[in-house]
Amino acid sequence: MTTATPALIDTEPAAQHIALQNIRFEDSPTRHDWTAETLPLDTPSSTPLVRSSAFKVVAASTGFFFAGNNDGSLGAYEVGTEYIALVYGATFLGWLFAAATNGYMAHYLGLGMILALGAGIQVAAHALRCWTPPFPLFIITSFLQAAGMAYNESHANTFVASLQKSHRPLGFIHAMYALGTLVSPFVAIDIE
Repeated sequence: MTTATPALIDTEPAAQHIALQNIRFEDSPTRHDWTAETLPLDTPSSTPLVRSSAFKVVAASTGFFFAGNNDGSLGAYEVGTEYIALVYGATFLGWLFAAATNGYMAHYLGLGMILALGAGIQVAAHALRCWTPPFPLFIITSFLQAAGMAYNESHANTFVASLQKSHRPLGFIHAMYALGTLVSPFVAIDIE
């Protein structure tokens, strides 16, 4: 009978094989010049990129404004919780529908078109809401609003975060959401 010898365990730390490099403090990411652009603005390839990015940021901020408007104006109908559950159910179905179709739409439409589509669906939903429609139509607009938000928000955040100096555009699109939640109760009160 032979006994197996235990495998030798390497007690040498793996870190001792790593060569350390000297890094100057001036090259540290914390000292990055946030005002510098990677491409000069006068290069032909950067001009269309800047224009198309600006259009996408405007489309994203429009979608975020209407998302905030949606979240801030649900109290105009003065209905009970059993009817509000229908609104939340329609909202869930809108998010579910968009989740099921989002990959397909993004693959064939591209980022800019899906941002514009999401904002357009949200504008259409609010255009139907502006005259205080019957409650069943309001439930349908909740479905549309949720689908538009779902198409817009994930792609908008991802796109804006990928821009150079993304902290300002990200702050802008989320401030548009806050502006939507701020003004929508006043608009909803005037509609009643």
